[in-house]
Amino acid sequence: MVLNMFDVVCTGEILIDFISLESGKKLKDVRQFQKNAGGSVANVAVSLSKLGVKTAFCGKVSTDNFGDYLIETLEKNGVDTTLTIRDALTKTCLAFVSIDPEGNPDFEFFDEKASYSFLHIDEVDLNAFERSKLYHFGSIPLLKSPTSETLIALLDRAKSAGMLATFDPNIRPKLIKNRNEYMKLFKYILPKVDVVKMSDQDLHYIFPNLTIEKAAEKLYDYGERLLVITLGNEGCLAICDGQTFKVPAYKVRVVDTTGCGDAFMGGLIYGIINNGFENIDETLSFANAAAALVATRKGAILSMPTLKEIEKFLRF
Repeated sequence: MVLNMFDVVCTGEILIDFISLESGKKLKDVRQFQKNAGGSVANVAVSLSKLGVKTAFCGKVSTDNFGDYLIETLEKNGVDTTLTIRDALTKTCLAFVSIDPEGNPDFEFFDEKASYSFLHIDEVDLNAFERSKLYHFGSIPLLKSPTSETLIALLDRAKSAGMLATFDPNIRPKLIKNRNEYMKLFKYILPKVDVVKMSDQDLHYIFPNLTIEKAAEKLYDYGERLLVITLGNEGCLAICDGQTFKVPAYKVRVVDTTGCGDAFMGGLIYGIINNGFENIDETLSFANAAAALVATRKGAILSMPTLKEIEKFLRF
């Protein structure tokens, strides 16, 4: 019998978030920032690890000082880094983040020679990868060659190995140079994955002229088993096996929304690993709770809740 090496392999970006210490200001007006480890896929990896899921991060990380900090952060949070490749010829991406007066994240990326752009398929330990249960990927590296091609190749390997695949595009319109090419890639991915999770803003980028409900129905027709659209303080909308769910958000005092979507993704994957696609409304409620807890804290990776914290939150 072949034993699974990991429950989940998360492949994508890890970077440094410099988060504004001055709430309600546009990025151009902010003068003080706090350094935190971040990156959508890395956030998900830490979220899963803190929920007790055996998780590996597969990606490329610079050997610069910021890269050392990122590796230490992953390992301190229980994420396995044996599938992480260090590279002295690349740089750690820096992202400056502020919450604007309307409550939306305002980002600026400095990603020249960013490490996450240069992951080659022949650098990945495919034997270890294919002994995992689930492959999670997405976000900024989909826009960067050769990593984009590597993510797709790993998706094909995952499906051939019988793994589940989850996808969060985490769309950043400022970084997309060719919308038509991005849409081709996006539509290629959808039928190959089991789960797609997107924000309402992501969905609007894909279908700008449709309501959320109509856009979700159209997106679901591409073939994924579970589609989830997060709706901020309104909770989430999901379609699973043809059935539609609307699960409300938990009301909390919001401090910072950075990382909420990634905490939700971690909670969603946790539920699927443990319960499959049964009782999906309970899984969505659990994911909403994870996101709500992150909203009460500053930072992304540093704010990811433990399983005990979520269970306690759900009891009250």
